[in-house]
Amino acid sequence: MSTRTDTGNPDEYGAYYFEDVIFLVEDQLFKVPRLYFENHSDIFRDMFQLPTQGADVDGSSDENPLRLEGIKKKDFVRLLRIMYPKNHNKHDITTSEEWLSILKLSSMWNFETIRDTAIRTLSSKSSRMKPISVVDRMQLGMKYHMPMWVAWGATDLAKRLESVSVEEAKEMGVEFAIRITQVRERWHRLGCTCNHPLSPRRQTEGNEGKEGKVTESEMDLKKAVVDVFQLNEKLVEEGERKYGRVVWDVSEGVSVGSGSVRKRRVRGAQHITTYW
Repeated sequence: MSTRTDTGNPDEYGAYYFEDVIFLVEDQLFKVPRLYFENHSDIFRDMFQLPTQGADVDGSSDENPLRLEGIKKKDFVRLLRIMYPKNHNKHDITTSEEWLSILKLSSMWNFETIRDTAIRTLSSKSSRMKPISVVDRMQLGMKYHMPMWVAWGATDLAKRLESVSVEEAKEMGVEFAIRITQVRERWHRLGCTCNHPLSPRRQTEGNEGKEGKVTESEMDLKKAVVDVFQLNEKLVEEGERKYGRVVWDVSEGVSVGSGSVRKRRVRGAQHITTYW
């Protein structure tokens, strides 16, 4: 009886012989497989492909690690917990502070899949995490090129009854504070059908807008935010669809409900060239 030796596919076997990389972040060494960094970040992939001379290249030993200057080790280890979870396919990231660390580094190093996961989690209505303040949301939206978050924050600030506080104005800066004021004044001047004290068309008993129905007020607010903050409306709407968060509730004749399909209605909106 003859036996047959299965030599298999050498490429398949070789795929599971991982090469490690050693990082130095602040005063802490990290030794991890470099495969994820190569496959999911063009920045690290290009870095690892640079020609090297000699055996002791950066990242090859504890004595000669790859130094990540300006990075905090608490942020880096949170990113690693997403890349290499202790439990198979289940990470242990539970707080908004941790997700913000991950958003920061994934944006910096172009880990697109991880970045999308962070944005989607931080945007979720069902999340039990501590919510990000409206001012932080706007600033992070600008910093990390997320027009949906800028529109979301501006819309929330414009719709609330109280005006921007002194503390909020200091935190967001003069330019943002002025723009929010412009949105509020423009929307209320157009006549929002809401109970805002500045509105010339406050809702009274019997004339409230029906839930899930588009109103001129909502469309006016949308246009005001887009124009004043010079947002690309298409990018905001792409973010809404991608991350499951509705910024402007402008559905057309369809009640909002679980599993419902929402048909968007855009009324002659202008698309302004932006810095995103």
